[in-house]
Amino acid sequence: MSNKLRRKKTLARQVGNAVFYLLLIAAIGAAFFVSRSGEGVSGGLGGFHVLRILSPSMQSVYPVGSVVVVRSAPAGDYKVGDDVTYLREDDQTVTHRIISIIDNAEGSGLRGFETKGVENQLPDFEIVYENNVLGRVMFHIPAVGSAAEFLQANWAWALALLAILLALSFTLPRALRPAKISAAISQAKGGAELPS
Repeated sequence: MSNKLRRKKTLARQVGNAVFYLLLIAAIGAAFFVSRSGEGVSGGLGGFHVLRILSPSMQSVYPVGSVVVVRSAPAGDYKVGDDVTYLREDDQTVTHRIISIIDNAEGSGLRGFETKGVENQLPDFEIVYENNVLGRVMFHIPAVGSAAEFLQANWAWALALLAILLALSFTLPRALRPAKISAAISQAKGGAELPS
């Protein structure tokens, strides 16, 4: 094998390792920024919120354990059929679907939204005022919320695993080089050369 080809393979392996560990670090880091939908929410970043789904009221759309990414929008942009996350009076967040829009809800001068969980038989009891809406669901990723919850609960183990994986990524490739393996087998067989 030429030196040029060997260098290309080594570079490809190093890039692959770097991408893998960056994704792993990002996943561990993201676990600490995911809020639990249903347990209130801290300030988002750039109008985005990342929330974990805990209840089955939207199960056929967003299964329990999913992560939803919610983006804020002007109240006038929301329409019937949008899935939105809103903040209740008790600081709990709910992700439900808008089923109707009420101008000047209850004489407040604000738009209101009647919402409903897809799996629920009845609409939500309270009208959601436009200023309580955190945003519209942009997309969701199934099961990531459960993984994030596990990482949050076991962050020390996650960091230890990351350290072990990093150590292995630097030591295993060197230990498993074909020349070293051939030399070790040759030495074990009493110095006999292996056929190439």
